[in-house]
Parts: sequence; structure tokens; C-alpha cells
Amino acid sequence: MRNRIYQNNAFAIEQDIPYASHMQETIRLAQDRFQNRRPTLSFGRLIMKQLKFLAWKIWMVQGMTLAVLCCLFIHTFEVRYWSSTALSKFLCCCSGIIVFCAVPVSKRAKRYHMAELEQSTLYSVKGCLLSQLLFIGIGDLGMLSILAVTARSYDLTHKVIFLSLVIPFLTSASACLMLWIRSTPQFFERAVILFCILPPLLTILVIEKYETAFFDIESIYQYLYAALCVGILFYGCRNLYTRNNTENMLP
Repeated sequence: MRNRIYQNNAFAIEQDIPYASHMQETIRLAQDRFQNRRPTLSFGRLIMKQLKFLAWKIWMVQGMTLAVLCCLFIHTFEVRYWSSTALSKFLCCCSGIIVFCAVPVSKRAKRYHMAELEQSTLYSVKGCLLSQLLFIGIGDLGMLSILAVTARSYDLTHKVIFLSLVIPFLTSASACLMLWIRSTPQFFERAVILFCILPPLLTILVIEKYETAFFDIESIYQYLYAALCVGILFYGCRNLYTRNNTENMLP
């Protein structure tokens, strides 16, 4: 302790600086800076700001994809290319495409080497992630609703729509979200395509081999599986918000 005081005083004499008073001034300036810091941006204000810079990009991509799918569906159905089985397979493909629409905006910060810059801004990384997921979820719900209403207008039953569109979508979405929060951007970009294709493809194979048995599944089992997928999505969002490792969770 005595040696430390001696070294401080020697340094102060050499530089002609009063060490103790200078240290107190530094502490005071640091405290003033801390007390006068800008308030943390609330999640609601972050959502409003992200609406102008991010939401319209996500919804534009989803809207263009939905327009292509609806045009393809309506055109081919009017010329009588669709059977009920073919239509259910088409809905399975749509479910994977809807999930894949979120990939281009995922982990862009790491992909374009802007992660450190985003971390140094006023915005919270976790808040940006949750707002991004919120916008993606709103767009996905809109796409699912429009496709379901369109398919229902062509006399497809609610059960067929639910099993062909909603179940593969929830499976792919929950798998991709868990992959998003547990992988690096490089691995995510390679593996997410597999998770977008595999659940719809498996559903199509099941429809081809066990069509009657598949569409006769009790509704309670369908809803239980859907609730399980929704629970996984909720767990993934909660994990994004609470985990401390921000290296892999950057948007």
C-alpha cells in the first residue's frame, strides 16, 4: 500500500499533476456522465422506429411472395390442374416458402460485418431481435390467413388446410427458430434451407402414402401438436431475450 502511494505521488510530481484531486475530478465527471446519460429506449419506441426502417422490407418480401403464390394457385386451379390431393401438397410447399421468406433478413448484421456497430448503438440487440421476430410473425400470420381463405373458397375443408398448411409451417418455424438461436450465421444459412424443405416434404410423402389416415387424425392430436410447436416458439423467443451470449443471437 505504501509503495502504491509512493508510486502515485512520484508520478504526480514528475508530471506536475496533483494526483488525488485529479482522481476526484475524474470520478466526479464519470458520475455526472452516468447520471446525464440518455434514457434507455423502450421496446414500444423501438417498435415504432423499426417500423420505418425494417418492417416494410420484411412485409414487402412476404407480400411479393404471397402474390406469386396466389397467382399460381388461382391460375392453375381455374384451368383445372388441381385435385384435392394436389392442392393439399401445394399448401405444404407454401408453408415452407412462408418460413423461408424470413431468411434473407436473418442475421444480416453478422453477414455484413456490422454486428459490432449495432452493439454500440442506443438500440438493444435483444430488442432488435424481438422486434424483427414480431414483424416476421405478423407477416407470416397474414400470409397463412390469406392462403387459408383462398383455399377454403375452393371447398377445401378446415382440417385439410390445417394439416397441410399450418402444421408444416409451425414445424419448420419452430425448427428454424431453435437453429437461429443456437448456431452461427454461417451454419444457419446452410442448414435453414433443409429445415424449410424437410417438414413440408415429409408431409407430402405422408399424404401420398396415407392420405385417408392422415386427414382422419383426431382434431385433439392436431391441436396438441400445434400447441407444442407454439410452446417451442415461445421458449425460443424467451431464450433470445434472457440468454447472455449475444454472439450467435445477433440479427
